[in-house]
Amino acid sequence: MLHAFRLAMVSFTDAKIRKYLYLTILLTAIIFAILAFAMDGLIDWGLAYYGVEDSNIGAIIAALTLILSLWFLFRAIAVAILWVFADHIIDAVEARYYPIRAATGRAPTFASGISLGLRSVGRMIIYNLLMIPIYIMLLFTAIGPAVAFLLVNGLLMGRDLEDMVAFRHQLDDKDMGWRMPKMQRLALGVMGTAALAVPIVGFFAPIIAISAATHLLHRQQSGH
Repeated sequence: MLHAFRLAMVSFTDAKIRKYLYLTILLTAIIFAILAFAMDGLIDWGLAYYGVEDSNIGAIIAALTLILSLWFLFRAIAVAILWVFADHIIDAVEARYYPIRAATGRAPTFASGISLGLRSVGRMIIYNLLMIPIYIMLLFTAIGPAVAFLLVNGLLMGRDLEDMVAFRHQLDDKDMGWRMPKMQRLALGVMGTAALAVPIVGFFAPIIAISAATHLLHRQQSGH
């Protein structure tokens, strides 16, 4: 896996991948700016509605709510955008390292990428909403909620990354030779999810993760 991540880091020397990195950062920044503006207005309205007049209390509540909400939403936004550009990134990695596989890949339509991205985000939101009682119960352990969050979202992200490559090559669950070992897939997803939580690094994380997944699946299929 470490070798796959090293190869993924090298991917940024490819002009095509850098292009999609810039597009990812731009789109993420635009979406976050819109969400921040909308949420700030919603919080101000909520505080006024409930008669919270203390400006300091209001500012603290607004800041904490905004930070926590955007931190949680960052992964959802990043994965949704990644689904839109995933095929282009996989194609660039395959063209450089696995040209035979690149020739057999089929690019999904833009609409398919959007649809799959929204489906992935929906799963992530539903799973995390279902996990809220467990997150709350684990608060007394200090790191419990973070560990649970990483495991749940790592599991979801690992499957998403695997599916992105499988979708390009029209593979399904019957093609088990293309599936990563479960622990490897979980480790990949956890590393990707953890990286998304790190400022600045989070912008690079989705591209590194999908590049690493491409290397892992192709190298496994070829017996390396």
